[in-house]
Amino acid sequence: MTGLLLLTLSMRSTMGLSALRATARVPLAGRLAGVRMVAVAAGAKKAMKEAKPAGAVAEAKAPVPVPGKRSLFVVESPSKAKTLAQYLGDEYLVLATKGHVRVVPTVTGAVAPDDDYAMAFEVPPRQKENVAAIVRAAHDAGAVYLAMDPDREGEAIAWHLLREMENAGVRFAPSAAASLGADGACDVARELESAGRANTPKRPVKRKGSAAAGEGADAGVDVWRVSFNSVSREAVHDALAARRAVDLNLVAAQQARQALDYLVGFTLSPVLWRRMPAARSAGRVQSVALRLVAERETDIERFVPVPFWDVTAHLARSEQGKGGKARTGDAGFAARLCALDGVNLGKLSVRNEADAEAIREEAL
Repeated sequence: MTGLLLLTLSMRSTMGLSALRATARVPLAGRLAGVRMVAVAAGAKKAMKEAKPAGAVAEAKAPVPVPGKRSLFVVESPSKAKTLAQYLGDEYLVLATKGHVRVVPTVTGAVAPDDDYAMAFEVPPRQKENVAAIVRAAHDAGAVYLAMDPDREGEAIAWHLLREMENAGVRFAPSAAASLGADGACDVARELESAGRANTPKRPVKRKGSAAAGEGADAGVDVWRVSFNSVSREAVHDALAARRAVDLNLVAAQQARQALDYLVGFTLSPVLWRRMPAARSAGRVQSVALRLVAERETDIERFVPVPFWDVTAHLARSEQGKGGKARTGDAGFAARLCALDGVNLGKLSVRNEADAEAIREEAL
C-alpha cells in the first residue's frame, strides 16, 4: 500500500459547546422543575394516544335516557350547539360555554408557588350569566355530557364547569368522582381557599322539591366526557357510546400552562410596558426564548478562540486487489492522527504550528 502524508492546519471554534451549555441553563425552568403538575403534564399527550382514558365505559353502548328528564349536552361553540341540537333531538338540551368558564384572575397571589402552586380561579364577568344558565340546566338534567373540544383546553373547560356545578349544589352520581378528581387519580392543582373554593368536593345540597338524603333520594346526575373530531350525526352518536371521565392528566397540563402564563407574564409585563409602551404583554414562550437568545449572544461576545491543529493522512490503496485484479472506483480515504507514541491525542493536544510540523516530519 502506498500513501501520501499531508498536514492539515485548522482553526476550530468551541462556541458550539458553549452555546449548548447556555441553552441548558434556564433559571425559570429550574424554579418550576419541581411542580408536580408539569411532571404529570409531560406524559399526558402520549398517554392519551396509547392508553384507554380512565373512566371509559367498558362496552360501546348508547346511553339510556332518564324518564321524564332531558340530558344536558354542553359544547364550546354556539354555532356547533345549533347543529348538534338537530342531530340529538328533543331528549337533549344543547348549550354552549362560549369559551373558558373560569380563569386565573390577574391579581397578586393568584398562583402561590410557596403553597404547592395552589391557584385561584374565577368566572369572568362576561361569562357569569351564561355559566349560571348551564348550572341551572344541570340541576334538572338526567345526565350531563361535556362535549368540549378534544384537547387540553377543552378538557380543562369541562373540569371547571363541573366545579361550578358542584359549588352550586348539583347532586352528582358516583360516576362524577373520577372526573372531579375526588379519588386522587391526578395531581390537579389545589384551589386557593381565598378564592372561595374548597379543595374537596362539597356534600350534595338539597334543592326544593328534591327527596331527602337517604331512602328514596335521587341517585344524582351522571357526568360523562364525550369527544369527537367531526360534527356529524354518526360522530356524535359514536362519542356518546364511547363516553368516559374527564382526563385529569390533560387538566393538569392546562393548569401548568396557566401557572407559567401567570408567573412569567404577570411579572414581566409591567417591565415591558415601562420600556415599550406600545407592547401588550410578555408571555411564557417569547420571554424564555428572548432570554436564551440574550444568553447565547453574551457567550459569543465573551468567547476566546482557541487554535488547535490536526494531522491528517490522505491514503490511497494499491492499484491491485486480491488475486492481482485491478481495482476500480477506489478514491482512497483520510485518517486523522489520534495517538502518538502510545499517548492518545485530544482535540486540543496540538496547540501550535511547531508541534504540528514536528509530528508531520516524524510521520514522514
